[in-house]
Amino acid sequence: NTFSSHGCIRVHPAKIEEIFPHIRVNTGGEIIYQPVKVALSDDGRVFLEVHGDVYRRIKNLEDEAKGQIIRHNAENKVDWDKVRSSVRRKSGIPEDVTLTETEAAGRLGKKGIAVTTARH
Repeated sequence: NTFSSHGCIRVHPAKIEEIFPHIRVNTGGEIIYQPVKVALSDDGRVFLEVHGDVYRRIKNLEDEAKGQIIRHNAENKVDWDKVRSSVRRKSGIPEDVTLTETEAAGRLGKKGIAVTTARH
């Protein structure tokens, strides 16, 4: 079984009202299938949104999340445990996976050198 529609294209109602008068009937569009999304806020926080891969197009959602985080140059800004938890939940809601100052301080060595683990 495959889905022909999930019934939601995640467009805010106000945006639909804005564009509706400008679009003719039968105008084509593009739906982008992206079950993993990463966003950086203006204040430096990192958000991860993970949906279930209903079409089974992504081999590994955690690897996909890691790849996107790295492409955003945010690998040193995230708490990888939060990333793994977000991937497991697949809540479909953007989750703040930013490494807190307290967590970051705990990863610093005595001379202020970041200590990393091979877990991520």
